[in-house]
Amino acid sequence: MMQKRLNSLTLKFLAMALMLCDHLWATVIPGNGWLTAVGRLAFPIFAFQIAQGFVHTRSVKKYLGRLFLWALISKIPFNLMYGGAVFYPFHQNVLFTFCLALLLLSLLDRAEKRSRILFFLLVPVTFAAGYLLGMVTMVDYYGYGVLTVLVFWLADRLPHPWIFQLAGLWVINVGMMGGHDLLPGSFGPYPGDPPAGAGPSGPAAHLALHRQAGEVFPGHPRRLLCLLPGTYGGFGPFAAAHGPGMTENSQAG
Repeated sequence: MMQKRLNSLTLKFLAMALMLCDHLWATVIPGNGWLTAVGRLAFPIFAFQIAQGFVHTRSVKKYLGRLFLWALISKIPFNLMYGGAVFYPFHQNVLFTFCLALLLLSLLDRAEKRSRILFFLLVPVTFAAGYLLGMVTMVDYYGYGVLTVLVFWLADRLPHPWIFQLAGLWVINVGMMGGHDLLPGSFGPYPGDPPAGAGPSGPAAHLALHRQAGEVFPGHPRRLLCLLPGTYGGFGPFAAAHGPGMTENSQAG
């Protein structure tokens, strides 16, 4: 009996639906914490798709060029939504995150083709550079988002890749970012909102509090890890995304 698996297109629609939930919470339906709890699952799926798109695209240059073009097109709407002004240099949209990741993947890919020793020497340097660049340029998800794409790509070069993907995301989301647990309270007020009666609440107040404290957005909660075992690494329902039918049109879009 043939096992049913998620393909690239299905993953894209799933990620878009999850992203819509998160954006609904952040804009028109505040106070429904479950929407962002579910929506936080979108980013690792998009990051996985970017890593796979890099591997399967016929032209990395064109792939990167398209992402950068849409990053620029999205810049002003993102500024208006996030900062309330046309010019808001303190946070960049997620497509800039992916552009940074693709540039670093290109560097690692070239090093791997020249020398395995050079490749292994560059891996920690590239990861450190990706983290720092993500922080300095203030792209969406900061350095953590860049690292997530790198983890998905690097894990495919190791045995049992899903184990390394799971371990890498655990380090990023729990060790580095202190991700939240999925608790019943997550389906009420969003974690981090002021206590009842202490002032404004909801997404706008939550983001303002974190910006005032100099913190990045809390990021992926620990609950996203439920998607990983037996899925991303060529084992389980996501395995079709690694198949020979992957093309620039089907994956890199």
